[in-house]
Amino acid sequence: MKHYSPSTLGFYDVDVHGNNIPNDAIEISDEHYAVLLAGQSAGNTIAVDSEGHIILQEPAPLTLDQRKERKIVQLERDRNAAIQTPVTSSALGSPHVYAARAENRQFLNDLVTLDAGGKFTCTDVDGVKLRRPHTAAQLTQLAGDYQAAIEAKFDYFEMLVAQVLAANTTEEIDAVIWAF
Repeated sequence: MKHYSPSTLGFYDVDVHGNNIPNDAIEISDEHYAVLLAGQSAGNTIAVDSEGHIILQEPAPLTLDQRKERKIVQLERDRNAAIQTPVTSSALGSPHVYAARAENRQFLNDLVTLDAGGKFTCTDVDGVKLRRPHTAAQLTQLAGDYQAAIEAKFDYFEMLVAQVLAANTTEEIDAVIWAF
């Protein structure tokens, strides 16, 4: 048989916990346990009503500050994903597209640190993706293009965070979206 303890907000099973079940634990059926777990997974909270029954409740509405915190976390995820998007650079004399995942940026950083040229993968205007030779100067220019792209995304993020922090309503918070 299963139990729910309001003081610990936890479920207990006699077969698992034996006599180590809080004194305030209320016995529940396996069916009720399944309903409560499903409701909790869907975002509801488990509570005890005035008659001592264990019920599901809609979660308390988020405060404006909590909504702002959640929006900023989402914007951080959006910014981090945007940093990984390809960068266009004319380091080779014409526009080429370069992957911008962390490992690509690290490899570029290694080449620039060595102050040596090397092959670096990019896609030309015809869609041909190849490892192409780059001089040290071209790799340095590419690194600057990466840096400018990343800084622009951080600047945009900071502008959106300022909008979130200045928001006075849920609607104003929801209107702030990543569209870089």
